[in-house]
Amino acid sequence: MRLSVEDIEKFFEARFQAMEPGLVSALRHFDGYAHWSVFCMEDCLYVSADSEIGLSAFPVVELTIYCSRVSTSSAGGVGPTLILHPNDSDEMSRVVVLTRTKQGRISLCASVGAGPDSRKAEPGASPNAAPPHR
Repeated sequence: MRLSVEDIEKFFEARFQAMEPGLVSALRHFDGYAHWSVFCMEDCLYVSADSEIGLSAFPVVELTIYCSRVSTSSAGGVGPTLILHPNDSDEMSRVVVLTRTKQGRISLCASVGAGPDSRKAEPGASPNAAPPHR
């Protein structure tokens, strides 16, 4: 199933352009602070942001995600959000969220919430922990 890109283009306010060898598309967007690059394959997105145009050895942000779907929302008082849903998971704790402020700046969050099986760490829960003193 090919990943729909219309919502991604709308969020970044840029269009994907075909790259050679033809199976990869890319879009570029400058938000006033960072140069964002998004490369799209059939069900995979590579997202990077850097202070300079082009790919450097160590971009500020770099993420590869295999997506089953993309959705949009509006963060209260902030602006539009783009939500990338990873393959084989409906858990909101595993989505990647990009948010655009009213000024146009983009931020990326790769961890949104705690999973359903998360729990507070307890002292001595580690298998290598010493037993409690009595």
